[in-house]
Amino acid sequence: MTPQPQKPIIKVAILTPYLYDDFADTFNLINQDSPLMKQVTEARLQEEIERCGYEPNNLHGNDYVESEKYHITIETPKNSQRIRERGPHHCQFTIAGSTTDYEKLIKSFKGSGSIIARYSMFYGNASGYTNTTPQETGYALDIPKKVSHAKYLLTCDEFLEAILERDEQKIRWSISKLNQKLAEPILITEYLSEALEINP
Repeated sequence: MTPQPQKPIIKVAILTPYLYDDFADTFNLINQDSPLMKQVTEARLQEEIERCGYEPNNLHGNDYVESEKYHITIETPKNSQRIRERGPHHCQFTIAGSTTDYEKLIKSFKGSGSIIARYSMFYGNASGYTNTTPQETGYALDIPKKVSHAKYLLTCDEFLEAILERDEQKIRWSISKLNQKLAEPILITEYLSEALEINP
């Protein structure tokens, strides 16, 4: 049997616990000694689901995903020392949250050439924390806070190829094609052009 050739590897940084954390585990819902504490943590989990858009079927437990053409490795602050120490500059693409701390972090990456998508309940609007727009902060894309949208993007071969080539026209075309499947489109910000002018 002829061995199958390995797929090209794409490194993606995920900088939002809403995509990589298991909140039920984080809140210690299992084997709670105190019934009262269990009620408190269950209420907090429900709040994260209803008010903050947490979805339990996110990417937690996965170090990679596969598209038809690519092997996409997932690096998070939990599983990557390099991400913790140096940020996502060695990755081809990043999806990040938009808390005040994350927005400050993303703004510090401006000028690095990093292509970063915002994964946020503020989708389509300025941040409710800092009142800055995604492009002002340094996000090149704006994604609805839905796991399905992130997964679509991470497994879209046309988009991944365009990211590898850092080809703006191809990125725009691939997202336009992907958006035909989505009720809420992935938005491209004005910062994309600026980010692509820089060789990381």
